[in-house]
Amino acid sequence: MLKDHDVIYLPAAPGVAPKFSESGDRLSDQYLIADNHLVLGNFAGLPSITLPIGFENKMPFGGNVMGRAFEEALVLQVAQKIEESTGYRNLSAKAVTL
Repeated sequence: MLKDHDVIYLPAAPGVAPKFSESGDRLSDQYLIADNHLVLGNFAGLPSITLPIGFENKMPFGGNVMGRAFEEALVLQVAQKIEESTGYRNLSAKAVTL
């Protein structure tokens, strides 16, 4: 896919982040499938970054930008544009009221 496109942009996970009380060390197909596309970039040695892109029921969800090998600058430029367009630049847990 990266032969024809500069970056790949996809959801970081299939849904919002789980609450601490709902998360755990559960090793299930649901959790393995949710992380597989991020792991592919890691195994291939491709630069990627995950950033918040929105909230649903006061819980964050994110997007992932992955690029070609040695194209870290482009990946960061795209991520910066996404941050600017969503307004979530410099977002921290302190800034989010749950």
